Amino acid sequence: MAELHLDNTKKLYEELCKQYPQCPAVWRNFLALTEIPRPSGHTAKVADWAAEVGKKLGGSVKRDHLGNVCIAIPATKGKENVPGVVLQAHLDMVPTKTADQKHDFLTDPIVPWIDGDKMRATNTTLGGDDGSGVAACLAVAEEKDLVHGPLELLFTIDEEIGLVGALGMKDGELLSKNAKYLVNVDSEDWGEITLSCAGGVDRLLSIPMHRAPQTEGWTHFHVALANFKGGHSGVDISIGRANATKWLVDMLLENTATLAGCEFRITKLSGGNAHNAIPSFAEVEFSVPAEKADAFLAAMRVVFHRKCNVATAIEMTAIKEPTMEVTRLDKPTCEQALTFSSTRSALEFITGLHHGVWRWSEAVPSLVETSQSVSVTNIPTEGDMTVEVFARSSINESLTALGNFLGAYAALYDGKQSLKSPDCPGWPAEPDSRLCKTACEVFRNLFHKDAKLVPIHAGLECGIIINKFPDNKIEAISIGPDVKNPHTVQEFLGLPSCVQMFDFMRTLVTELAK
Repeated sequence: MAELHLDNTKKLYEELCKQYPQCPAVWRNFLALTEIPRPSGHTAKVADWAAEVGKKLGGSVKRDHLGNVCIAIPATKGKENVPGVVLQAHLDMVPTKTADQKHDFLTDPIVPWIDGDKMRATNTTLGGDDGSGVAACLAVAEEKDLVHGPLELLFTIDEEIGLVGALGMKDGELLSKNAKYLVNVDSEDWGEITLSCAGGVDRLLSIPMHRAPQTEGWTHFHVALANFKGGHSGVDISIGRANATKWLVDMLLENTATLAGCEFRITKLSGGNAHNAIPSFAEVEFSVPAEKADAFLAAMRVVFHRKCNVATAIEMTAIKEPTMEVTRLDKPTCEQALTFSSTRSALEFITGLHHGVWRWSEAVPSLVETSQSVSVTNIPTEGDMTVEVFARSSINESLTALGNFLGAYAALYDGKQSLKSPDCPGWPAEPDSRLCKTACEVFRNLFHKDAKLVPIHAGLECGIIINKFPDNKIEAISIGPDVKNPHTVQEFLGLPSCVQMFDFMRTLVTELAK
């Protein structure tokens, strides 16, 4: 079992046990994790720790080539042949700190403290995502008097930087053939049971560009759009939040000067900064004939204000306070620019890429089934234009179709498609599965209210794990305590929710053994 070594964590453990005596093992395991540096990409120490704790619990420990850990806990006598339950969480955490905090995430422990009914960290992320999940899984395995079938504790590495551990798993390498029920403990709102998530295909489309020397006598501008609300390209895609890159392209292509035949040439353009974020900013450097410069810019402003008015009128909550900043340049930043033909082709290519919802789920009407985000766009001063497109769906056939479409679309412009990151399969909703029904019944009996069933249009490890072991026909849910403001220094762990979640997990594995 886990041991504590630092005076601060020992003191906190005693205080937690006084306030919440129902689950001492949860507190001990979690505080032990705060003593172990475990940022994404540096999980060897915490994986060694998990394996050692598993051995102390009497489990059979397996590790794969990546460092994922699986601990098989023998069933209660007489329950050896019931379907196995997998309790799963990830070992890594996001390392974020305040600018003035001297903390080395490779060597220094997290410094937690109790704030009423919350646990926080001192000027860093706490690691409740997903240390709370790891701690709860190990605590359930410590329960010697608990009646349960075969238990497997699966701890993956590097979830936060692309679901690396789950994607690298191989059939037959960690989980047993008896694994039937998967309980992922990585959600962040206690009282919700997640029963579906989207898979994703992350594609980089590269389109060749043609350049020529800048045109003499033309006027050069830099235009930047900023302060768009942006958001998560899965969770927020259904809201209709504005994509700054798409707006900028429309401003260049749809203004009256362009429509009247005015030529213009792009020197460089960029928008967005992450594959899973709706672009909240975009900028372009371009040139137009001097005699048409003012009219061209004024026409761009008209498009910008029209789009702002439309967004406000239909209450899309698309933007905060969008800004359009214009700088007239004395000279271009590069001696060459795209030809007018390449300029038009580049912008029309971006225009033709869908951004938003493709299809809503028929099984769960509030759920986006399939979507696509135009995420990161770059027209550099030399080389190809690149556009990163992230498509999501809970239906694997739709992901395949979108991947094929993006490749074919790039080929129309003599371009190519490459994988920016490995494809992640989707996890379709199964509200009538035994696991989901049992979980809902357990929650209702324990807390005298219904859990909220939630499908999410974002990624969880469940979809990957299920598809890695197709013969098992694994059923899955995802739960978690209250972990608020994750990945920020304001992160906190809701302590009462940890107590309730532990009680829920103990009862659930017992019910599944019946």
